[in-house]
Amino acid sequence: MKYKLLILLSALDLLGAAGCVLGAVLLFTKNPDNLVLPVILMIAAIVLFVLKMPIENMRLESREQSRYDEYGRLKTKKTYEKMSAKEQEEIDRINQLDMERILPSSVIRSMTHKGSNDPTGDMNKLIGMQGIKEKMEEMAASMEFDSQDGKQHAPSCQHMCFFGPPGTGKTTVARIMTGFLYKYGYIRENRIIETDGNFLADNKGVASDKVDMLIQRSFGGVLFIDEAYALLDNMSGREAISSIVKQMEDHKDKFVLIMAGYEPEMRALIHSNPGFTSRIKDYFFFESYSVDELGQMFVANAKKDGFTVSDEALIRFKRIMAKAINGPDFGNARTVRNVFDRSRNKHSLNFKKGIVKTKYELQEEDIVYSKTKFLCSALFEILEKQITHVCIVTGNMFLKKGRILCQILQCQETDLCFTPTFMKLETTEKTMLIFLLIELERIFMQFQEVIRTKSSLLMNSL
Repeated sequence: MKYKLLILLSALDLLGAAGCVLGAVLLFTKNPDNLVLPVILMIAAIVLFVLKMPIENMRLESREQSRYDEYGRLKTKKTYEKMSAKEQEEIDRINQLDMERILPSSVIRSMTHKGSNDPTGDMNKLIGMQGIKEKMEEMAASMEFDSQDGKQHAPSCQHMCFFGPPGTGKTTVARIMTGFLYKYGYIRENRIIETDGNFLADNKGVASDKVDMLIQRSFGGVLFIDEAYALLDNMSGREAISSIVKQMEDHKDKFVLIMAGYEPEMRALIHSNPGFTSRIKDYFFFESYSVDELGQMFVANAKKDGFTVSDEALIRFKRIMAKAINGPDFGNARTVRNVFDRSRNKHSLNFKKGIVKTKYELQEEDIVYSKTKFLCSALFEILEKQITHVCIVTGNMFLKKGRILCQILQCQETDLCFTPTFMKLETTEKTMLIFLLIELERIFMQFQEVIRTKSSLLMNSL
């Protein structure tokens, strides 16, 4: 009210100037005996002119008080809806540029995949996974039941968590689940965005914004975060976790989140924030494949490439898998694919040399499995347990670092400090790994020479 009154007084300044002019005109044109009105007008004009600056200053001060509170914050903001079309266009352009800087559209396109068009058929084609199939059938039946009863159901969380070792089909199952969710109307688009925790847990201070933008892009579909435990690695990742937990509840009816990774690390992630437990509806536990199931995969890979597998070749493959299955580097379906690719290359050479006669049938001589030499399996099993223990003691955020350390310790190459696994780490992470090596050196004195050599190599690379 005060501000409006001062605006009115400021407007009277113009009337004062007009009154001064009018008074002067009347003064010279009227009868000299009737000078009261011209004099009054001129006095009023002079008074208003004198008060012009004080009134203007009071108006400006009152305007600031009406717009800002005592902390300097705007009391009223011009909402986007009330802006002009030109102002809205400029705001949209700025926002789009900021989004492209944090999360480029080209990256989103590369992450986006189509869900299964025939989820039931694709599920039945999966090799092994009996427990996973039963879980999916149960969920699909529940979705179908809810979609057929004709009732409106309140929005509920459909978020899931996948536990399991590498190469056990977690991504494949996520795409099949996307197909089921779309088929029964839980999502509007048969679409899944696939990313990983390392991508979200960056150190550029935009992890929270990146998560929010990625989830917005996932609206209407599924967001799949593989190796989600990597979010525990740094503070940016922990900020991302807070954003994820909030979005899981605020927009539970707009998208479905699936997180996946190794079971110990994923349990650490879930326990890091109590919000996960109440928001995750279903848990899937993936197990490593049996030797027979791995054999079926090998034959299926060969068939896909137009090859057959002889009985002798299959027996040799299973014998190799039986030895490799308990190794720390075993990758289940990924290992099967690697063995097939190498065996196919070996078959090409053997066929050229005349060692094998059938062009599109893999023989026993073709099956090869080369791997990096490792520490003895008994030692490695003890070593991995100790690394996990040390990581838990030092904090959950180091769990992934312990796994990387395991990978580095497995390597017998003298130039292990130049391997991609180690080189991509930051200096502080390398230092932390070295400290773990020193701790392991104290515990495993009988293997002192091996571990000391690796510690020195890593230290020299800093």
